[in-house]
Amino acid sequence: MAWLQKELSKALWLLHSDLRSRVKFKLPWVIATLTVMVLGGVLLVRHHVSAPQLSVENDHIAAGTPKEGMSYFFSLGDFGVAACEKAYKAGDLEDAGGIGHWGCGAQNQKLVADVMDKLAATLKPKFILSLGDNFYIRGVKNLEDPQFKESFVDVYRRGHLEELPWQVSLGDHDHRGNISAMLLWQNDKWQLPSPYYSFQFPVGEKHLEFLITDSVGLEGGMLDESPKGRRFEEDL
Repeated sequence: MAWLQKELSKALWLLHSDLRSRVKFKLPWVIATLTVMVLGGVLLVRHHVSAPQLSVENDHIAAGTPKEGMSYFFSLGDFGVAACEKAYKAGDLEDAGGIGHWGCGAQNQKLVADVMDKLAATLKPKFILSLGDNFYIRGVKNLEDPQFKESFVDVYRRGHLEELPWQVSLGDHDHRGNISAMLLWQNDKWQLPSPYYSFQFPVGEKHLEFLITDSVGLEGGMLDESPKGRRFEEDL
């Protein structure tokens, strides 16, 4: 479990609470992205640091020890696979219009959630940022879809994750299903008011503005004239 905790901890986005020097000198932000594992979804390592400093020490995250002057939030994508595995075992397969796929692993999703819960106890993240593809492998069908419970509520609404809000974005797997149902689903921690929206994250005396976009919509994936050959185009 120690290696899993260390790898998952790298997926935290680190933000220094004092942004005054960055604002004063207008230093650019450098983003480094690396795929580290597939455990109930692809985790992206994203370090936000200001140039010329190009590295951030993460040992304190692996140890679950917050640093003074830092704020934390979790970032997670391609994660909703519990119901997908259940459907696969039941024979409700993707090729036949179902949501089951051999690559979905409910236990892997739970392992990631376990480490998130453990780290949240001490790091006190402010929120969880969804990077899209919330429900594998074909999104949700309607507001009564059991995936909301099986792949989200039952996995994350517990322990130190219970009170954390989720800022949700959409992915192409979500677009294979019913986007309207995802927008209308009522849950006090599920924040998805629109495919495009913004929210603020207070950092010391400053704040960061996050802009959530829907890349499928921006690509015109829902339009008749969308580029041919796009992945999942037959579902859009």
